[in-house]
Amino acid sequence: MKEKKIFNIALIVFLLPTLYINFLVFSSYKIQKFLLTEFNSGNFQESTTAYFDNFNTDFPNIGVTTIPIDHFLSKYYFLAEDYEKALKLIESGNKANPYLKSGSLLKAEIFDHLGVIDSFNFYSKDAFNKMPRTPRHFVLYSKSMVGQKKPLELISAYKRIQNEKTPDYHYVFITSLGELVKEKDSLKEFIKSIKYKFSNDQLVKLTADYFLYGQKNIEESIINSNRAKELYAASNFTESLSYFQKASKLNPGDYTNFENTAMLMIELQQPQKSINILKNVVDSMIRPKKDYGKSEYLLGYAYLNLNKKDSACYFLSKSTKYNFKGAFKLKAKNCY
Repeated sequence: MKEKKIFNIALIVFLLPTLYINFLVFSSYKIQKFLLTEFNSGNFQESTTAYFDNFNTDFPNIGVTTIPIDHFLSKYYFLAEDYEKALKLIESGNKANPYLKSGSLLKAEIFDHLGVIDSFNFYSKDAFNKMPRTPRHFVLYSKSMVGQKKPLELISAYKRIQNEKTPDYHYVFITSLGELVKEKDSLKEFIKSIKYKFSNDQLVKLTADYFLYGQKNIEESIINSNRAKELYAASNFTESLSYFQKASKLNPGDYTNFENTAMLMIELQQPQKSINILKNVVDSMIRPKKDYGKSEYLLGYAYLNLNKKDSACYFLSKSTKYNFKGAFKLKAKNCY
């Protein structure tokens, strides 16, 4: 009996530290849920800081995603403009996990905000070099390259991550490069290759067009295109055609204006002119795959207007392969 009592006491003594450790971990995980959500979204709430007074960051000192907990906390102090405290927390977090470069990223953000340029350049480069496939690292390093006017280093950095599928990398690169270089001719094919790769992303496409044709031209092209659509809706086809042609000249990379120009030319009994335009779209212009089919359909329609049924049916068949709805009816009527 006495031995059993001793055993029970020993078991309790052994379990108490374990229970306490589990309690600390459980409490930490509950708070980390808020920290991680706000860290990932960039939407930091002041109400979250109410947890800090009773938050044991010594154990565990690393979060569930291996980011040091002090790095999470440093962001709140940075936003509260307590920069010294934020930097101290970054240092203690670096000791907890010296292999993760979130500390360099956070320091780069602070020094960028404070205008301490040399430190910003150093830490943004350090973060990118160690973890280049983190989008925020590339964003800050690109900003550093722009500030230092180093286009060749920016291009070299981009080539390390050019196969990443996240569009943010490519949008940031094109925007940054556009700020750095005045003579763009030698880089246009490079930018076109990025535009082609991300032809389904409107922001990358628009940024590439800014680089290739100039922001003012693109903005004026959009104005002319919108005016052309208004005139088309009012059945003023001749005036609508004129505005689509202006839009096409201002932005030679937007295939939609060329398609609309060709469509109106067919309506205005100019099918041969429309064919010349549409063949250029099909053969040379960058289109997202989801938009394949319309130009092929219009080519088929134009050839029917010229009584060239073989050519018409060839392009209508191509259009139906891309599942363009209008082509099925026209093909059924003319090609069987």
